[in-house]
Amino acid sequence: MLNIRPRRVYCANFLAFAVLLIVFAQPRASAQNNVYALTKSGDFGTLSLGNGTFTKLGNTGTKLAGLAELGANLFGGAYGGSTLYQVSLKDGSLTGLGFNLTMTYLSMGATTGALYAIGTDLNLYYVVHGVENDLHVVLRGATGLPTGTTAMSANGSVLYATVDSGSGSILYSLNTNTGAATPIGNTGLAKIDSLVYRDNALYAAPDNGTLYTLNTNNGTATFVANTNIMAQGMALPASTFTPLYEFTGGADGGSPLAGLIMDRNGNLYGTANIGAIHGGNCPYGCGTVFELTPQGQNWIFSTLYSFMGGTDGYGPQAPVILGSDGKLYGTTAYMGAPGNQG
Repeated sequence: MLNIRPRRVYCANFLAFAVLLIVFAQPRASAQNNVYALTKSGDFGTLSLGNGTFTKLGNTGTKLAGLAELGANLFGGAYGGSTLYQVSLKDGSLTGLGFNLTMTYLSMGATTGALYAIGTDLNLYYVVHGVENDLHVVLRGATGLPTGTTAMSANGSVLYATVDSGSGSILYSLNTNTGAATPIGNTGLAKIDSLVYRDNALYAAPDNGTLYTLNTNNGTATFVANTNIMAQGMALPASTFTPLYEFTGGADGGSPLAGLIMDRNGNLYGTANIGAIHGGNCPYGCGTVFELTPQGQNWIFSTLYSFMGGTDGYGPQAPVILGSDGKLYGTTAYMGAPGNQG
């Protein structure tokens, strides 16, 4: 077990992923909520769920099978391909996270803490992005969905999908354990391209440049606004997070998977799953423990420890904690002492 003595800290949980983010405390009116959106032409930007206004931030350059959110990050699978990407919140640029040989992406969605995809074989898959960019998918089962334009979203626990039936898109719920789809009702909308669940409402974007809410009990659609875009994906509330630091995957580490702790001075401490020292056990880097120190409007990043992949282990996936002795304690997922797995 690694221990590091930081400044005295209190323990407070925050989310940390490939980009460190902090949530603004200001309230938001439901009608003015913005989400990130992706068009069929690859344009990436923010979309108002109140009035349908789309503001372009950039272009992905690759067609994605929708957008899916995990924590404070956006992900998308290559449409009809096998590569998973992380989508930059700044301009929509893509970072490849790996590929699988099991399925090709038709649509993507997520529940709290998990990414899911419907493959072109119409099976539901659990998408696992783990240590050292190891990407694999786990078959959940056949959805039983008919062939057609498919979109996915979730309300944190229930995974939804729509399929164009030719006489209106049908809303379904998906069992995340078995993949089985249960019909909820006909929305009366043709070719829904994307779904997003926000503020207890399921929003749908058909391919005619409009925005609706769907009743999750019977599928009934209610008009919200014209968007004048063909939204291929919608996810993650926009303008509610401010990036504090973006990892490079180099000496600073990369792919932080766990939470942060904050001390009374506002300093943040966390772990990065990869990056820094490379070796036979960890070709993508063994991971780090890091600190972020506020300085005016900026944050100063420093690496407290770089794992070496030996008896100290590698690939931390959990947050550090503060002991009563004032030291930071944590675990690694792999290696450790000879014969151990962490």
